[in-house]
Amino acid sequence: FPSHDTADSRYQGVLEKIRSLGIITPDLTPLLSQSGAAEKPLFFKRDHHWTPYGAEFTARLVADELRKSKVFEDIPRKEFVTRSEGMLNKVGSLNAAFQKICGYSYASQYVPRFVTEPKDESSDLFGDEAAPEVVLLGTSFSTAQYNFDGFIKQYASVDVDYRSIVTGK
Repeated sequence: FPSHDTADSRYQGVLEKIRSLGIITPDLTPLLSQSGAAEKPLFFKRDHHWTPYGAEFTARLVADELRKSKVFEDIPRKEFVTRSEGMLNKVGSLNAAFQKICGYSYASQYVPRFVTEPKDESSDLFGDEAAPEVVLLGTSFSTAQYNFDGFIKQYASVDVDYRSIVTGK
């Protein structure tokens, strides 16, 4: 396995390459160096996904990177608010493996679920509202249960067209 320094150097090289292609890409290493408080963990204990808290932290990094772009300057702003709504029950991919291999599993982990909505509830009744200019092409990390697109909306103050392809469970 490569050392931490080697892995970091390779990651920074990939970031530079992606950015050289004109793709707006935040450096996500701050997510790995943060330790989430016990009451606000960034990652699930027995799953490879981030929690909604991890999604929120990452969305702030994405919003900060978007604001640096000249293209972003011309995108219409819109205010969004996020609120807690119930709890998210996460069985976890590792827990599912324990069950399959060992025949038993650990308790599910529960964290708050969040939803983000426009601050101004008025909408265009005739459908003349323009499609969002920011597109999130996502994976299982950006599904609705983590509210990643919602947090980006809130912190970047723009509407987001969420597109995700998630296969399997």
